[in-house]
Amino acid sequence: PKCRGTARLRQNPDGSWKVLKDRKLEEGCPECEHVLVEREGRFGKFVACSNYPECSYIKQEKIGVNCPECEPGELVVKRSRRSKGFYGCNAYPDCDFLVWDKPIKEPCPECKAPFVVERETKKHGVYKYCFKGECKFTDPPDCPKPRPRVRKEEDIEAAKKKAAKRKAAKKKKASKKRAKKKSSKKKAAKRAAEAS
Repeated sequence: PKCRGTARLRQNPDGSWKVLKDRKLEEGCPECEHVLVEREGRFGKFVACSNYPECSYIKQEKIGVNCPECEPGELVVKRSRRSKGFYGCNAYPDCDFLVWDKPIKEPCPECKAPFVVERETKKHGVYKYCFKGECKFTDPPDCPKPRPRVRKEEDIEAAKKKAAKRKAAKKKKASKKRAKKKSSKKKAAKRAAEAS
């Protein structure tokens, strides 16, 4: 269609529909100096520039915790492709540090890491643990520490070798299939020639 206009709608209890308008904020955009607005997307509310699509600035939700791997970086709330929330460095792609559980600005009492993370489970409720894989700190101490998601170099190499093997096997299977198809075509052509 010629018109690509869209509007965010919300259904009222009486069944009628209400158009959701962007709420203007007093803050200005740091990139183009237009007014920032609060919008609602499929993952909830977010703050962006009112000059979209000319300016695609989106304000990141900071949590007040500095990145432990790079100096100027700060941890911000992000979402994965499958809409799972995580906390990553705002200096990405220069720094790819991330944690899945919420960082708390409280140093680790055991290894002196700059912060600990907070996790909530059905069995143990809310508890804290150190984000560093080698540190055993948890508060309360009887709570389990989740396995670190960072893989070792050997594991990465093994995974790469396994993937290469799978790829080679797939290629071999495809070439066999092509050869079989070619030979069956030749046989069919030979039969047709003999019949005529």
